[in-house]
Amino acid sequence: MVEKGTYSFSRYLNIRSASLPQLYPEGRSVAFVTNITGIPQAWRVDVDQEGEKVYWPEQLTFEPERVQWIKAPPNPRDERLLFGRDVGGNEKAQIYLLGMHGSETLLSEGHEEAMHIPGEWSKNDHILFAANRRHPGLFDAYLQPLDGEATLIWENDEPGYLRGLSLSPDGGKALCSRVQSSFRNQLLEIDMEDGEARNLYPTKEEARYSTPCYSRDGGSVYVSTDAGSDFLYLARLDTDTMELE
Repeated sequence: MVEKGTYSFSRYLNIRSASLPQLYPEGRSVAFVTNITGIPQAWRVDVDQEGEKVYWPEQLTFEPERVQWIKAPPNPRDERLLFGRDVGGNEKAQIYLLGMHGSETLLSEGHEEAMHIPGEWSKNDHILFAANRRHPGLFDAYLQPLDGEATLIWENDEPGYLRGLSLSPDGGKALCSRVQSSFRNQLLEIDMEDGEARNLYPTKEEARYSTPCYSRDGGSVYVSTDAGSDFLYLARLDTDTMELE
């Protein structure tokens, strides 16, 4: 029997979600973003490593503007969190540091008209990020200590977002993917000393390269790509021979 009555679409327009999980180093808690309050905010939940308990999450950010991304710290026993927040949905995310007691520090002060794309938070308390501070259509790479000012490490002269910025084990180089279109990326390696970048896998074919990172010895790069394939797969690129496996 079909129940008669009036149904509202509002119930389908108010579905909530959780995304962007970040595991803290000791594996005892996870930070994530959810819009359960109506606005995407950063939350954190403890993890029972025995798998017997489910804990209630704790809300970390409370401002009326949305949180766009988060980064958990790389060091054990560090309770802080990096996050990005824009104003009025303008996509110009600013970088904030959430302190252990809930204090917020704006790290990108003075560059409120620029968009900031997060990269690696290093163990020596630096953050790699991309931003269009110099020109609205060009994203450069920056390195900033959490207690100081940002340094321009690479001046990009071609259009395209820079994503997945990460450091080599010795800190002398950095990886990133320059996203020129949805299916055309470039996998780039930046020399931190001279500010030069090289294309690690030049090809005329369209391909995606996402979330690149160095191996522990720095001799190869792991990346998710669809180079030579119709589907994304995990690959390893030897930075000397340029062979993709």
